[in-house]
Amino acid sequence: MEAGLAGHRAGALRLGPGTTEHTLTPLARAGGSKLVVVPLDSRTGYAVELRTRAGNDETVCRPGVLIYKVDAEVDTGMGPVTVYDSRRDSGGCTRAPNVHAELSDAPFKPGETFRDNRSGVVIKVVGTDSAGAHRVRVTRG
Repeated sequence: MEAGLAGHRAGALRLGPGTTEHTLTPLARAGGSKLVVVPLDSRTGYAVELRTRAGNDETVCRPGVLIYKVDAEVDTGMGPVTVYDSRRDSGGCTRAPNVHAELSDAPFKPGETFRDNRSGVVIKVVGTDSAGAHRVRVTRG
């Protein structure tokens, strides 16, 4: 998966095998890393970003780390992005217009972990700092 999702200025980090830790800053705040990309192969990978109640995300009802898979071979409109829900079947936490209710509480909070056993990817939200940045630990098998 090419890092065409975001350039270096946006703070995109592409990861190889092993375990690394990263600090993600809110999208609405200037500076800092905004996106971690975990490639699975040449066309798919996980994107990891922090969503908070600011900017375009002012209706976020459960701030935290959003994890989604992007498949560059799937056409737009056909589902190239799959969001992973930390609270599956919860019904969500908002009924705001233009928001998929079930995924409105999808972000992962500190202490929560996403696992893809098939690919060996583990993404754990380790903690937050006083400014609202979140630390994530990414392990690739």
